[in-house]
Amino acid sequence: MRKLGKHDRLRHIQQNRRKLQKRLRRERRDLSKTRTLTPNRDTQKNSTGAIACPTPISLYSNGHYKRTLRFLSRLEQSILAPRPTRIDFSETDRVSADGMLLFTARLMKLQHSGHLRNVRSSPSRTHKVRQVFTQLELNDLLGLRNGRSEPIDDDVIYWMQASGNEVSLEHPVSIIDKLKETDQLDEISARYLFAGVSEAIDNSIYHAYDDPSSPPQESKSPKWWVFSRVENGWLHFLQCDLGIGIPVSLPKKHSYTLIDSIKRKFGLGNDDGHAIKAAMEIATTRTGQPARGRGMPQMKQIIESEQQGRLVIYSNRGWYMYNARTGRDSFGGRRKSIEGTIIVWQVPLY
Repeated sequence: MRKLGKHDRLRHIQQNRRKLQKRLRRERRDLSKTRTLTPNRDTQKNSTGAIACPTPISLYSNGHYKRTLRFLSRLEQSILAPRPTRIDFSETDRVSADGMLLFTARLMKLQHSGHLRNVRSSPSRTHKVRQVFTQLELNDLLGLRNGRSEPIDDDVIYWMQASGNEVSLEHPVSIIDKLKETDQLDEISARYLFAGVSEAIDNSIYHAYDDPSSPPQESKSPKWWVFSRVENGWLHFLQCDLGIGIPVSLPKKHSYTLIDSIKRKFGLGNDDGHAIKAAMEIATTRTGQPARGRGMPQMKQIIESEQQGRLVIYSNRGWYMYNARTGRDSFGGRRKSIEGTIIVWQVPLY
């Protein structure tokens, strides 16, 4: 056998290397195809053809936010197709108030448009989650015939919900009366709550749906949804609307000159989180006092005076958070839009 020279050996090594690289590329391509075809619990249908609900249903972290919105998008596409829709909640072992509020609002919107008719669901294996679905009266909407659990846990039974399509003193009064039944809401706290709740609902009616290009909503269709709870001396209040969002309504309420001046002053950009921050600062600028104003600024003022509590705002692709203990706020943007606004307000009542 002829002994290979130096150049022949080098050429032989290079040929083997090219063959190995070609084989690796082919294996990676095959693996990629396999992954594409493999169901993913958070994005695909499961083996029974049902849309798998992620865990947790939440907006707080970026990962939970993405998975929750992806699930809601797939669910709405299936329901509006229209075709029979089955939802699998079996692996959903945790839910948060913000995610469940958005989920409830989207479901009720589909119900009032006449689309939520052919939906069936399999229940969660987690007792706590089944309690939440019963407390929020979602079982019938979702076609959950089996696996219902009566609410018994304190962190479930104290949650109250309300929705409506108009501004009326009756709504905030009704919410407050229900909270008073828990014996943890005094008259002074009730007045604070009444101011915040009524202004949040007022904003949903007169600003959130102020978009002539949008199709008109049915008069009976809800325009706002509220979750509230009083427990251990704390009020938890969440309000949702599926309107145009703060980033879109901001230039409808204020001049571009004012908005641009605020953005320059605070070094803000053009994403939705920066627009929410601008909206909060405009309320301060117009009154000359920190956080004075109506609605969200008023909520911020209340927890600011207590030096405890938290205000979180999600609107379209943006988020804003104010921590009263530190006196600092933070804000930013995300890729997917919630197509509306959610306010999360936590305030001490002692």
